[in-house]
Amino acid sequence: MNVKLHNYVKTMTKYAIQAFVICQSLLMVYASDLDAQRKYLREIEIDLPRYENVHLETLLDDLKSKSDFEFAFAKKMIRNKSLSLSSGVWNMESLLKEISLQAQVSIKRVNETISITEVEGESYPQVTEEA
Repeated sequence: MNVKLHNYVKTMTKYAIQAFVICQSLLMVYASDLDAQRKYLREIEIDLPRYENVHLETLLDDLKSKSDFEFAFAKKMIRNKSLSLSSGVWNMESLLKEISLQAQVSIKRVNETISITEVEGESYPQVTEEA
C-alpha cells in the first residue's frame, strides 16, 4: 500500500510540474504590451518654450529629451527645414500636426518610435498612429 501511494504521489507531482511549465510557456508566448497602458498622442502633454525659426532637427532633439519617444528620420531630408512654435503646453498630436504642416513632412507613430518622412507627390502632410 505504501508503494502504491508513493507511486501515485510521484505521478501526480510529475503531472503538476508539466502543467506548470506549459502554463508558464503559454503566458510568455501570449504576453505583450497592453494597449490599456499605452497612451494615445492626444493624451500626452509636453511643455515647450517659444521656438522662433528653429531647425527641425534641433526641435526633434528637444522633444526626444522631454519625452519617451525616439525619432527616426533622414538627416538629409530635414536639414533645410525650420519652423516656429508658440510656448506653452502642447498635446503631442497637435504638436506633431503643426510640425507636419510647417515642415511639409508626414509623421507616423509606431509604438514609441515616431518616423518622419517627406511628403510624396500630391499627398499632404499627415500624422498617423498605429495601434
